[in-house]
Amino acid sequence: MARPYHKFTKEEDDIIIEEIQLFPENLKACFEEASKKIGVPTTSIRYRYYEHIKRNNTCFTLVSKEQGIV
Repeated sequence: MARPYHKFTKEEDDIIIEEIQLFPENLKACFEEASKKIGVPTTSIRYRYYEHIKRNNTCFTLVSKEQGIV
């Protein structure tokens, strides 16, 4: 039976942030890849990013290893 919600861990947040740092210009693809790694729906990843990670990390900057700061 599926859980009605997913409580994210620090490690899972780090996976989401890592994916976004790799390809900040395509958040949808980042959410899909993080979803595969963590094993939760893409909508949960997207919600976690916009409602928790981005909101609570005011110093969070999208950085691509290839393109620099975005």
